[in-house]
Amino acid sequence: MIGFVNRPGSIPWWRRPARNRLLDLGLGTLALVCVVRIVLELPTRVFDFDFNHSYVSSRLLLEGKNPYTISLEPLSTKLGFAYSEKTPTATNPPGLLWLFLPLALLTPRVAFIVWVGVQFLSLVAILWLIRLSLRGTLSVRGWRLVCFATLISEAVYWNFHFSHVELPLAAAVIGGYVLQQRGKHAAACLVVAAAGLLKLYPWFLLPWFLWRGGGSIVAKAQRTAAIAVFVLAGILATRLELWRSFLTDGMRLIHTWSVGHTFNFSLPSFVMNLGYARHEFSPSSEQARCLWLAGIVVAGAVACFAYLCCRKPRDSDIEFSLLCAAMVAASVTAWGYYFVFLIFPVTVAALRLAEKPSGCSIAIFGLMLFALNNLSAWQTRFLNEHIYLLVLAHYLPLYGLIGLIGFLVYRLRAGSSSPHSS
Repeated sequence: MIGFVNRPGSIPWWRRPARNRLLDLGLGTLALVCVVRIVLELPTRVFDFDFNHSYVSSRLLLEGKNPYTISLEPLSTKLGFAYSEKTPTATNPPGLLWLFLPLALLTPRVAFIVWVGVQFLSLVAILWLIRLSLRGTLSVRGWRLVCFATLISEAVYWNFHFSHVELPLAAAVIGGYVLQQRGKHAAACLVVAAAGLLKLYPWFLLPWFLWRGGGSIVAKAQRTAAIAVFVLAGILATRLELWRSFLTDGMRLIHTWSVGHTFNFSLPSFVMNLGYARHEFSPSSEQARCLWLAGIVVAGAVACFAYLCCRKPRDSDIEFSLLCAAMVAASVTAWGYYFVFLIFPVTVAALRLAEKPSGCSIAIFGLMLFALNNLSAWQTRFLNEHIYLLVLAHYLPLYGLIGLIGFLVYRLRAGSSSPHSS
């Protein structure tokens, strides 16, 4: 017990590991291993999901066809891409399909290499923007540890594994926040609005950006009107008929993917999957409709709760972090790679925890990080024989996300010494 006894004025034993430089070496080594893991796997992902889905969808659009109504199978087979009957047509918004058009002009391998480069630069941008945003509270060593922890995270791995768009979107959203901090409110709103044209859920943050911007109510109203015009122009530029097809055919496929599948960690899907489990995952059409509505109601409740917590200006870092976390929790689909949006919130939470740490709070925070990073499906014989337990075990990342939201709400209500407090 001698090593755990604290002498007067000495550093508590539970704070010593954080001050030990071996922590940097260990995390840095593990981060390097994770990077090598990604690099070795990338060549096997060229013709697989989800890059294949985005490339083929945009290629059909390039050929003047509607990818929401035409099967992806013929072109996928012709180009050597994997194909799944579960996703026979496009599911991404038209904005993202148009973004991929330049890549669709390239051969699949070259396009994949370019897209991996975009993802890598987006990850670098995220880490650098965090440094810029939190420069007043985040030390150089702290930022280095954030970089290591980010590279270790399963969310980053799955982004590269599936070649998804969440890293560029997260970089855009955090970039918008940095612009907001520097008083460039119109530009910040423009960036977030553009991100929403690629994937709808960033629009969840847009009201906060619009309202937290400086100026009078008249100025805010003018900014809102300008952003509305920009969004409408973006929809018209990417073809209104494509948006109609997306909202009917594309959203129908997204609906089918919201339940009965692993790797989706949103709160609405949790509610729906529990309901489906009650009916042995074979509900009637009326029961399925009721469960879908229940999920939507839960998503709306989460959104309202988050915005109500942010109704009074307190700490912009925590407000933005809370809304990012709520955005992920409230999405109908929050695949594991969506959790890259939590890089900034987790960093802010760690900084607030460091203001007044305790052994218990650090242990709880560690458990939260473990839950958030446990994005692999739980598959055991025992759980497969107990469907409710299987559903409950699957949502471990969601429990970590709820814990993060709870901590941010607590700190927001308690007040903070952040230099970015309003």
